Amino acid sequence: MDGSEDNPGPRSRRLPVILATLAPALASTGLAPAGLVEPVDLLWVSPTCAAGAAGIYGLFGWLRNRELSFRFELERRQAGGVSLSVNAKFNELLGEEEAQNPNLAEMHALPDGTQDPVLILVQRLLHVPEVEWEDAQADIWRFAADRKTRPYSRVVIASGLATRNITKGVMLLVRIARDGELASMVRLMAIHELRRWDLDVAAMEYECLNADERISAEDRIVAGELLGELDAERGAAALLAIVQNPKLHFDDRFNAAERSGQFSDWARERALWALATDSTQRMTNRVSASGRLHQLGVPGARELLESGAENLSLEPEARELCMKFLAEVQPFS
Repeated sequence: MDGSEDNPGPRSRRLPVILATLAPALASTGLAPAGLVEPVDLLWVSPTCAAGAAGIYGLFGWLRNRELSFRFELERRQAGGVSLSVNAKFNELLGEEEAQNPNLAEMHALPDGTQDPVLILVQRLLHVPEVEWEDAQADIWRFAADRKTRPYSRVVIASGLATRNITKGVMLLVRIARDGELASMVRLMAIHELRRWDLDVAAMEYECLNADERISAEDRIVAGELLGELDAERGAAALLAIVQNPKLHFDDRFNAAERSGQFSDWARERALWALATDSTQRMTNRVSASGRLHQLGVPGARELLESGAENLSLEPEARELCMKFLAEVQPFS
């Protein structure tokens, strides 16, 4: 695979679930990521693999899916793909039949087509006796910190290190989470693993990612939502910061306002009021925010729309939008 798969564009929404694919093989080795130690029936291989599997649960889709409670759980799909046994091991541990699987070979192949020994070596290093551990953890650190190691594998290795040295494992996960050159989904995955070891540090890293203007607004919103899983008040504040950022597109700001409602009605109302009263916005955008407040039955929103509808100095499109909300939308209690 080339480097483009490790660093997808910010708008890529079909990222390979490398971590999910590796999880069953790591479940008994100390490299298992959080939330995937339970048995699952099928794991679908990424469409970038040789056979081109069609059924994949995208990492971004997982992060957005509230029903999964932000855990790496995989649903069965009837599309084409190659399934892996939950008891599968790597390479020589796979058994003759699975070792010949072209998809699996592609997943762990180096650019020259040979098998990548890093993950197998790390799983062995994690089980060395205490007298050998000092040297072993130095090697594990080097693999996790090395940019030549695949980004998703770096996350798994760092979390694996935390099983025997939580301080160093957390340090590595923080380093990955703050690496602006990595894809935001890799950084989010690193923070997810931090939740396994230190919730306070995980929350802080979600805040850092949410404030990182180098990544897309959508991914920053996801970071804010995940922060809210740990601390609703801080999650709402993170989303409000996006709403109040005039450099962002109105649609992204409106989206952040809507999604803050999962934490409290008050948080969403505050965010929508910020948009409705933002003098830097086009009047039609402000009316849209006012109309949404009216839909929610927020006191004062109807008066705002009536004032707009009667204001002859407003552009016709904005006045018509005000009248549309007033005529068609009935506020609910």
